Amino acid sequence: PYDAVADLVQCHLCGRWYRALGPQLRRHGWTADEYPLAVGLSPRRALATPSVTERHAAIARTLLDRDPRVRAGLEMIA
Repeated sequence: PYDAVADLVQCHLCGRWYRALGPQLRRHGWTADEYPLAVGLSPRRALATPSVTERHAAIARTLLDRDPRVRAGLEMIA
């Protein structure tokens, strides 16, 4: 579940609320690949709030614009 007012996502394993579940899942001994399948979520669903996801996307866009090594790395995998 996502609480839009508090901008938090809930861990299905312990019920606590976080901005991103990655660190919490590691504390539970789970991976981000195992968790969605175990709790019935789509594997493509973000495990972070929209604000965290957007912040990470903004950082990635900045790196892509400013660092030629990042662009070169992406060209290698395309």
